[in-house]
Amino acid sequence: MDATSYDIYTLDNVDAEKKLWNNCIFVFDTSALLDFYLLTNDGLTSLGEAFNHMGERLWLPEHVQYEFLKNRSSAIEGVLNLYEPLVKDYSVIINKIVSLKHKVNKILMHPFISKDSLNDINSTIDTINKNTTSLTKIFKEQKREKIKLIKGYQTNDPIMNLIKTYFQVGEYYNFEKILSIAAEGKLRYELRIPPGFEDYNNDKKEGTQKLGDLIIWKQILGVAKLQDSNVVLITNDIKKGDWCVLDKNKSINNPLHDLIREMYDNNGKRIWMYNLKQFINGIDDLLGIKVPSDLKFQVNQIISNKTKSIKVEFECECCDTVNEQSILEDELEYELVERHPRKLGDDCRYESEAYFYCSKCNKEIKALFNIWEYPQGSHSCSDIELDGAGLRSQDPFTRPYNEEDEILYDLYIDQMIDECRGK
Repeated sequence: MDATSYDIYTLDNVDAEKKLWNNCIFVFDTSALLDFYLLTNDGLTSLGEAFNHMGERLWLPEHVQYEFLKNRSSAIEGVLNLYEPLVKDYSVIINKIVSLKHKVNKILMHPFISKDSLNDINSTIDTINKNTTSLTKIFKEQKREKIKLIKGYQTNDPIMNLIKTYFQVGEYYNFEKILSIAAEGKLRYELRIPPGFEDYNNDKKEGTQKLGDLIIWKQILGVAKLQDSNVVLITNDIKKGDWCVLDKNKSINNPLHDLIREMYDNNGKRIWMYNLKQFINGIDDLLGIKVPSDLKFQVNQIISNKTKSIKVEFECECCDTVNEQSILEDELEYELVERHPRKLGDDCRYESEAYFYCSKCNKEIKALFNIWEYPQGSHSCSDIELDGAGLRSQDPFTRPYNEEDEILYDLYIDQMIDECRGK
């Protein structure tokens, strides 16, 4: 098989996937590791039991280890913060119940409701209030226990123990090596060669932070070459379009082609990518290692919550207030507005319209989400145009992958292979 072979760009049957999984190393990125903090103790135990059956095939690039150690405290704090909205919601419910009873008891405000009916309503409210108060007490006790447990992670961290027990760590890159990667990265990012080009213009990242994905990629190539092995990369960082293509269910469909080719040129091996949910299912389906349904459920919830929102920061032109608001990715409905035929397929622009409102003056802000793809189905770039506000920052975003994109993607691959073979 050579680099122009169709096979390296697809993984479209179970036999091929099983062959890859039985002849690979499994590499985790930072996002997948940090999401371990969202698992219960039972979930972590089940994950450890699965890892125990995988031998010495679990790897971390050294820069992933660095990012994990840098961000683990924030991840733990983030888990603790998940409980606060629940506490507030319970308080709101109780206050509304008390307010409702107060209003009902103003009988003069309800001249057409009989006294017996009002008594029945009062009795129902009292029952709801009693049950809600009881549930609140139970919830707060469980919350205190969980917070105490999670705070203990700072000194006795089960995720750290899991990593130390089952993962090997790749080569450390000194600063001279990182500077050489920076020189290459400038050219790669200008040409939008993956991975990490979405971070190049991210004002929130400074210095070598902009190079994080590329450093990790170089270290993955190094481990793959050292082990002379295929790579299965597990990532939950699915919002950016500079690593992989997603399907309509937000699962990873395939790595970007440049990554597939670069891996093959590196050591003649393959790379494929999965999110944590796909990986857990693969352990069961492809390696025959039984995974409890509860762990599958927990991981499924983690990934479901990843299809969340695009955060947009803008300054209102009316009152100069800086707003940070979000919109769910699934709320955006894209329409094809431009199509230009080119050598490898159509160069397309899609747009979707949405609205934000200033938190201070309530001014309506029209937002136009633009996505360019070349060829169709392969993300090139994206931006947001605002009418009524100045854009300060935005999360990266892509258009959901659909069946038409899959057909066009296959046609693009066929055409590329034919051209490489001189047809």
